[in-house]
Amino acid sequence: YTLSLHDESDLNHGVPVIIVSGQLDVIAPPSLHADVHYNLTPSTTKKLKYEIVGASHDPLSGPYAGFGDVGVKVISWLHTFLLGDTCYCPIIIEEPITSSSYITNIICDDITVDASYSGYFFSKKVREVRDFLGRKINIKKNTPMFYLYENGTVEKKIILE
Repeated sequence: YTLSLHDESDLNHGVPVIIVSGQLDVIAPPSLHADVHYNLTPSTTKKLKYEIVGASHDPLSGPYAGFGDVGVKVISWLHTFLLGDTCYCPIIIEEPITSSSYITNIICDDITVDASYSGYFFSKKVREVRDFLGRKINIKKNTPMFYLYENGTVEKKIILE
């Protein structure tokens, strides 16, 4: 299967995309899938293609592919582009030794979190802050706290002086 002209328009978007493939994948060869996807995604879209050296199709179904490098890259990608935590960006752009091909157009200094990705980002509006015992508290420095967000997520934070 290769992308037809009809499918090419699906790749014309601005949502950051990470493409993971196996170097020896005979089901979805990188030259017919991952490479095409990367090349047809606009250069204005943040994108990364990570081809795992010696990997076939099946190892891509879990985070331990590439001796765990795939999991690290995908989690870092999600933290950066889904949660807006750009401190993970240096991990994304560092080429792992388990790659046979690693291409990206990302420059960490240029990353801005864009909430216009139509639902790809969660609202980060704080509903309340609680301590370890579950009591509502005001934000305090040097104290472990749990931020409860309106979207249902919880985040543990410590604000250091």
